[in-house]
Amino acid sequence: MQHRLETKVGNLFSTVKLVDAHSLPGRKMSAAAKACDAADALDGLITLVNPTLRLVAFAWGISVSYVVAAHPLTPAQRDEVRKEWRPLIWPRLTADDVPALPSQLAADDIAALPSPQERFVDIVNEIGLAGALDQLAEIERTNGNGAAILDKQQA
Repeated sequence: MQHRLETKVGNLFSTVKLVDAHSLPGRKMSAAAKACDAADALDGLITLVNPTLRLVAFAWGISVSYVVAAHPLTPAQRDEVRKEWRPLIWPRLTADDVPALPSQLAADDIAALPSPQERFVDIVNEIGLAGALDQLAEIERTNGNGAAILDKQQA
């Protein structure tokens, strides 16, 4: 798609063609004619509008995937990337970054962990005896563990 935009420069009229970058690959022109149009673009006689992703990536000398990663960022996030306050693409977690599960802990690490009784004492100290009993009663009610015991006591 081509549009002409006429501007008055001094006493001369210059015509600037606006060319949609998406139309360039499909043009039925010889390589020489395309080269002349490209030269006109370099001289400012042709302005490319609506550039393609590949064209923009090539013009800035980066990969298409970098442009794809930057495109959804907000203007504020793009400024943070420019100022190097944040990465463009966050690094992925590796297996070394993920904390080990209890089944993967070494024997020394397991010995250093508090026992269930010690953890329970800490919880009781934190929420109090009445709060701990209330929580245990709630657990029994929601899990149905105490229903059979209550039925036996009432019989």
